Amino acid sequence: SVKLTFSQAAVWKPDTEANTQKKLAGPCELSSAKLVASGGAATVALYDSPDSAEATYPNLRWVFDASTQDTDANEFVFPIRFQKGIFAVLEQGAGLNPFVAIAVFN
Repeated sequence: SVKLTFSQAAVWKPDTEANTQKKLAGPCELSSAKLVASGGAATVALYDSPDSAEATYPNLRWVFDASTQDTDANEFVFPIRFQKGIFAVLEQGAGLNPFVAIAVFN
């Protein structure tokens, strides 16, 4: 018998929440991530961090960007481990209605 494992999903809309930084999940393994830009280009950095204090270059694990013509979607065959949690920072695109969707394994 094989036990199936299902991921948990989260969606973040920075403009709706009026926040350009947020802990999305954690600790966990990131299995897929998608960034959609609506009104203009957007860039989001993902840090292995519990909060903004540790959202620094040494903890940077993934960066993705999207234009209004194309999204940035990633399906990780080998999930990325975030030992402290996934802390997202919207680097570009505030006010342009981007959103981030992730799927994780705890």
